[in-house]
Amino acid sequence: MSQSEKLKSILTEIGRAAVTLSGGVDSSYLAYIAKEVLGNNVCAVTFSSPLLPAREKFEAEEIAGYIGINHELIDLDELTEEKFSKNPNDKCYICKMMRLKSVSSWAKERDIIWILDGSNIDDLSDYRPGMKALREFPNVRSPFLEAGMDKEEIRKLAKLSGLSVWNKPAAACLASRISGEQFITMQNLKQVEDAEEFLYTMLPRYIQLRVRHHVQTARIEVDKSHMGEIINNSGKIMNYFKKIGFKYVALDLSGYQRGSIND
Repeated sequence: MSQSEKLKSILTEIGRAAVTLSGGVDSSYLAYIAKEVLGNNVCAVTFSSPLLPAREKFEAEEIAGYIGINHELIDLDELTEEKFSKNPNDKCYICKMMRLKSVSSWAKERDIIWILDGSNIDDLSDYRPGMKALREFPNVRSPFLEAGMDKEEIRKLAKLSGLSVWNKPAAACLASRISGEQFITMQNLKQVEDAEEFLYTMLPRYIQLRVRHHVQTARIEVDKSHMGEIINNSGKIMNYFKKIGFKYVALDLSGYQRGSIND
């Protein structure tokens, strides 16, 4: 049995579920294939949260419309939890616990038994405290993990399915950009979102880009092939970043590094 066939078999056995849809390639393809297999017995949910960039919420809504899946928004403000806003090393675990509790309660009210998460086997090789939270909820399943599927295979299937996000780079919530010496606030989350959106006005949308927030300094990480565009527009970037509250702006010559804020 191929991985794709195994995935469909897992979904068939699940029966009725809600997919947590972030707008990334993993959750988008999971919503797509779950809709294909389960029809109206599946819906998609997206968290409307300060940690989610507005463009990600918009893309999730677009994907749900393309798939034709019932799509619901769940309001959640993680900043109300002091344990999270203090920005500890395990903030991803705290956030994931809050989200899974919220969506589990939402699902229970609607007699939905299973919550489907888009984690894949590549997530097991990175520092992902949120993965621990998944194991604490028996009503949450990760079909890609169960089917042994990695990111490359999911991208191939998403492309074949006509999903526009098939080549979208891995994304992370805005809180992942905030350095550990400061609290996570609405202000610094908004600074990161505004800074990244500004850079995307001069860079292709689907490239790896992060603006890391180090109190007064914005550290730009971008694919090395696009560093020239940052340097050529340094004046405009500096003026805008100062306007939104940064004092210093740095370009990391190492380029984009997954999870570098953990260092």
